[in-house]
This record gives sequence, structure tokens and C-alpha cells, in this order.
Amino acid sequence: MELLSAQSLGPGLTGPLSSESDWEALRRRLWTNDRLNLNPGTIGTPSHIVAEARAGFAKQFEGWPLGQHTGGREAMRRARDQIQRLWPHPNPALGLGTTAQMSSLVPAICRVLGPLCLVTTTEEHEGALAGWARHPGVELVLVPPEALLDTIHQRRPELVLVSHVNWTEGRRVELEPVLQAAPGWVIVDVAQSLGLHEGMIRGDIVVGSFHKWLAGPAGSGVSFFSARAREALGATSWAGHSVDPDAPAPQFEPAGTQDFSLWAGLDAALSLYRAIGPSRALARVRALSEAFAAALPAALARYRLRFFDGARWTPEPAVSNGGVVVAHFGDDDPYPLYQRLEACGLHVKCIKGSGRNQLRFGLHWSETTERLAHALAVIAQEGAR
Repeated sequence: MELLSAQSLGPGLTGPLSSESDWEALRRRLWTNDRLNLNPGTIGTPSHIVAEARAGFAKQFEGWPLGQHTGGREAMRRARDQIQRLWPHPNPALGLGTTAQMSSLVPAICRVLGPLCLVTTTEEHEGALAGWARHPGVELVLVPPEALLDTIHQRRPELVLVSHVNWTEGRRVELEPVLQAAPGWVIVDVAQSLGLHEGMIRGDIVVGSFHKWLAGPAGSGVSFFSARAREALGATSWAGHSVDPDAPAPQFEPAGTQDFSLWAGLDAALSLYRAIGPSRALARVRALSEAFAAALPAALARYRLRFFDGARWTPEPAVSNGGVVVAHFGDDDPYPLYQRLEACGLHVKCIKGSGRNQLRFGLHWSETTERLAHALAVIAQEGAR
């Protein structure tokens, strides 16, 4: 699709997004769903232009097999071009979500590296670790984040896996020390980074999802392969029926017939993100999250919450994921409150286990202060029950 511009994003929006009324106009123009989804770190809410792009693809090509394949190839190329403009890299490969991509990487890497030791942290998401934990040729070593570098030096593992932004608190990890310390391959999980951050496409393999902070179609993602990883692995899809043989890394992309409208929807989501601009999107979520975090303790006051503010979720802006606010409940179980919020149409993330009792709130750049004020009122109402 044609790249959108700030001038075309909404009626009456004739200049930059410089005021709250501009953002409200943008929301009315592009989001018809009124749900309060403060959990984009799991699944974001796509703009209606994403659904329209997918529906338009189906209308144009349904019942036309050749058209679906050729149209799908063109949609993949447009999406891939946008990816390379946002995150320049010689070997991007379109894929499904992070969990699905990681699952296909497990046997491919084990075939090449043989029995291996994988060092990672206790803060990695289960979806990224499950395949490695189940493979008989992998010794999975889980350590606290603060012990990661020492463990790498001690164990000298064949493989290290680290998230650029951790999923529990939205805390950004400095990649350079890990890349310098690792003697073997490094996989970087950017599931919580795409749509918020830049500068994280580093390592041998980078894997991420577009259905979270970028608000793309559910199940869309991307991987980036270093030259040595691409050459050593050969492929993760051995079917040999690449949709786009001219892609930079076709043997790592889904092969054969598939829901090609996914790539048309992804193209639309990427176009919108480029029009907003990565720096403006991140500045917006930081502003929203700072305001939300400042108001949240008062909203939860009657819940007698042990709340950790500022330093807990937003360190220096250069290294923070400003879209995440975390409420820590100490020894209390937040699940009953979580259920009540869900019943009210306010969707957040409840994280329990391994010493954690917390609610995670994600503030996407498309949210408005009016909608967040309503969310805080719901939290105060349900927290008092």
C-alpha cells in the first residue's frame, strides 16, 4: 500500500501530531475498536486499515489460485521492503510469531551445532524457551540476569539467548556486553521491541513478532540471519516451494499456500508505523506511561498495594521501554483484580509465579489520555471492591 503521511491520517489532521486533540483525531480515524487493550505486549490492537488491507486482498484474489500466489508474493515484497527501511539488514525473513519461529530454529540449530549448551536468563519468555527445553540435544542453563555474563565466561556455551526487552517489566537489556562475551552464536528475541525500539538487530539470529507493539496481524513476525547463520543453517523450511525465490532468505520463510492476506495486513501496519515515525511513537508511549504511572498508585490506593514507582519501570529514557508500567503486589494475589478488570473490558497482563505477583500495563502510542483516565477510573472502582 502507499505509505501514509501524517497529513492523511485523519480528518482535520493537517500538521504534525503535536497536541492531544491530534492524537484523538488519529484514534477516531484509524481505530474503530473501543476496547481498552493495555496488553499490547501480548497482542496489540491493529488499526482498521490492517483489516481492510486483508479484506481487500481476499476480495481481489479469492477464487483465483494463481492470483493469490502472485498477489501474496507482491505483498510479501512490499512488507519486506518496509522492514528493511525500518531495520536495515541484508537477510530478513518473513515468518510467523516468535514462538513458531523459535520452534523451527531449534532442530535447525541443533543439526548444525550438535549437542549444545544454551545459556539464557530466568526472565526469558516460555514461548522462546519451550522448544529448547524439550530437545534432548540441548543443555538449558537458566541463570538470573545479573549472572548471565559470568555464566557465559564460565560455561563457554555454543548458544546464548537473550531478549532485547524483557517481557515481565519492559526493561531494556544492553546487548553489546552479551555479544562481546559470547564465544558462539547469539539469538536475540525482539518480540517486545519491534514497534518501539531501534538498534536491536544484532546477533546471529534476531527473532520477533509484529502482532504486539507494532499492532500487525496476529501471527506475523520476522527473523534476521547473520551471514554465518544463514550459510550454516541452510534453511528452516526444507519444502523448496518458496513463495518468493528472489527474497534475501527465501529458505527461511513460510513455503507453499498460506493465508497471503497476512502479508497485505502487515504491509499496512508497517506503513502506518513508518508514517508515525519510530521516534515519535516511542516519545508518545513514554509520555503516556509516565502520566499513567504517576496516577496509578492513587487509583490502587484502596487496594493497599505495595507499588514501586519510577525507578522500577522507567530508567533512563535511552534504555527504557517507556510503554510498560508494572504494579507489584508483593505477597498478594493480583488475579482476582485482573479478572474483574477483564470483566469490565479493561485488558492487562497478570504475571504470577517465580516470586512474581504483578499486573503489567502497556501503553500503545494510539491510546489517548481520555481513554487512560477511564482505565484508571475502572482500576480504582474494581480495586476498591
